[in-house]
Amino acid sequence: MPIPDMSEAEIRAKVPYDSKDWRALYPQLSRIPSVAIFKCRKG
Repeated sequence: MPIPDMSEAEIRAKVPYDSKDWRALYPQLSRIPSVAIFKCRKG
């Protein structure tokens, strides 16, 4: 989510978790991939 580009009303409506601490960490958290792909073998 482009949090820096959103208004306060949009953030309250769309972001399920929001706090001063979370916003401070947003630049680091936004770089974490939101998808994990696993390749498994039946052993």
